[in-house]
Amino acid sequence: MEEFCFGTGGLVRAYSDSLKKAIEKAEKVEKCLGEQIEIKVDYSEFEKIKYFCEKKNINISEVKYLEDIVCILEILEGQMDKILEELQLKSIKIKECKKLSKKFIIRKYE
Repeated sequence: MEEFCFGTGGLVRAYSDSLKKAIEKAEKVEKCLGEQIEIKVDYSEFEKIKYFCEKKNINISEVKYLEDIVCILEILEGQMDKILEELQLKSIKIKECKKLSKKFIIRKYE
């Protein structure tokens, strides 16, 4: 069995290459002050909500399939009114909406 001995330069190059590969594969995220809101929609509106959230980089953290669909969305702080206006402009009907809590949210970027 062969043994490999790296000198200081070899170790630095090996660790540098590994670190560079790890950074290239890492996801870029931003931690922001946000809030959770709960929206209630008909089943017929759910696919539209999912598409809207995907396009706007809004995380749907929980979905409850009850008489209506109840979604917990993680949005940037203070954006609830703007999001509701955008949904209304897209003719997506929200039955009910309420703020739940403030929290830090993680937003992914590509």
